[in-house]
Amino acid sequence: MIMKTKNNFHFSFYLKPNRGKTLRPIYARITINSDKVEFSTKQYIEESEWDSTKGRPKKLSGCKNDDILYSLDSIQGAILNDYNKFFLAQKPVTSEELKNRFLGIKEIADDDPYSVIKLFEYHNTEMKNTLEWGTLKNYYTTQKYFQAYIKKEYHKKDIPLCELNYRFLSGFERYMRDEQTAIDPERPCNNNTIMKHIERFRKTINLAIRNEWLDKDPFVKFQPKFIHKDRDFLTKEELQRIENKKFTIPRLQHV
Repeated sequence: MIMKTKNNFHFSFYLKPNRGKTLRPIYARITINSDKVEFSTKQYIEESEWDSTKGRPKKLSGCKNDDILYSLDSIQGAILNDYNKFFLAQKPVTSEELKNRFLGIKEIADDDPYSVIKLFEYHNTEMKNTLEWGTLKNYYTTQKYFQAYIKKEYHKKDIPLCELNYRFLSGFERYMRDEQTAIDPERPCNNNTIMKHIERFRKTINLAIRNEWLDKDPFVKFQPKFIHKDRDFLTKEELQRIENKKFTIPRLQHV
């Protein structure tokens, strides 16, 4: 079903591709004045049972799809109810704000330190004179990856620390594995590199816990899985070649 008002508010459901699988995910789309956002309804259906004209599951015998219909009606009702509150109060509202209200995502105030990216910024400032630059720059890289993950998965610049949970952490791991080429085509992350980023994030979280910015540890149920590799030793001949090697760069020769 597609809903439209005189104020250019549109709401609809549609199916998304699912990499060749039989069941396809149902997504909701909110549009206000050409500003469009989408989010998953957490419902799945076979394409043959979907009415693309109405944007709804087909009514089938045996009450099949009734639970899906009820869920979609509830989502639509909640979104429309929130929109009407703004409309009747004559207050402006964006598609992103309606989506976030439905999903329970809070906006981050500029002066609110209790958020993921601001925690990274606080950590990096606090550790500037403690950590070597070689170590500190890795935290900046980890921060960049988490920022990209939040933007792609949550469509926001930042999220509150209170919303951190196992799903957020496992989602970041999946994002890093699925988006390796897009993140850094020349240097894709392997398993241990991804775990190192998660390990650095855990250290920043520990800082938040010590400062009492978090009531619970979101890492309680999450365990990084490193792949241990046995390193080969250099042979006597290889060590001899290194010893005899003459470097043209003085710095390398000194090393």
